[in-house]
Amino acid sequence: MNATEIVAYIGAAAWVPQIITWIYKKFVIPKITIIPNKEVQIGYTTFGPILNLTLAFNCELKDAIIDKIDINIIHEDGSTHILTWQGMEESLGELSNHLGQSVVQKKYQPAIALKVSVLSLIEKFVLFQEKKFHDSQLPIFNKLYSHFLYLKETNDDFVDKSISSKEFHDLIDYYRTQFWWKCGTYTAEFKLSSPKRIKFDTCLFTFKLEQHHIDSLQKNIDNIRLNYEETIKTNIPDYESQQINWSWQNVSFTKSST
Repeated sequence: MNATEIVAYIGAAAWVPQIITWIYKKFVIPKITIIPNKEVQIGYTTFGPILNLTLAFNCELKDAIIDKIDINIIHEDGSTHILTWQGMEESLGELSNHLGQSVVQKKYQPAIALKVSVLSLIEKFVLFQEKKFHDSQLPIFNKLYSHFLYLKETNDDFVDKSISSKEFHDLIDYYRTQFWWKCGTYTAEFKLSSPKRIKFDTCLFTFKLEQHHIDSLQKNIDNIRLNYEETIKTNIPDYESQQINWSWQNVSFTKSST
């Protein structure tokens, strides 16, 4: 072997680690694990049924992108609902307002994509809502909005007439009839989606709602009505809106033994 051949072999060998890295990145599939908080927040607002909880994301082998997170929740009677990731909140600390009250500052991130890295565990307060609820609610809301605009152009008493209209009552009735939280044990299963292949070991979790949880959540239907009334009344000059206190229920969220 002459000197030229030796140099050629050395040069080729220098590329081996880089080639191995390229192959590794191309064919290795990241493995993602979700670790939820031990408490879940249940709600019912103008956004419909809500489930919020803090999730920790662990990624092994290589970084990954998550573009969708679903939770399938199944009641003990067999009824099923799918809640979809709508966004994330991050606490930025507390500030005091002019009354000396503490106000928590939060940063909202829409549900576009989440990068999970092998370098560190990330935690996010993730907000879940029901797409099916939103899809059915939107046409009813649009009818009320169109009717409101018509009354605003044609009637001086458009605020009261909007609130007493059939369209307004149809919207509130929708919220009343679509309230599906109920007593009993729910089983929850996470589903992840990514633009590229990922491995995700599914795991079942459970939470339980008691009658007092349901009674408290149902009171939010009155708050929903009040919220829409207040929104319409903001068209009255110098009108000061009432503060709405939503009821949230925090219950234990545990790994299923089955």
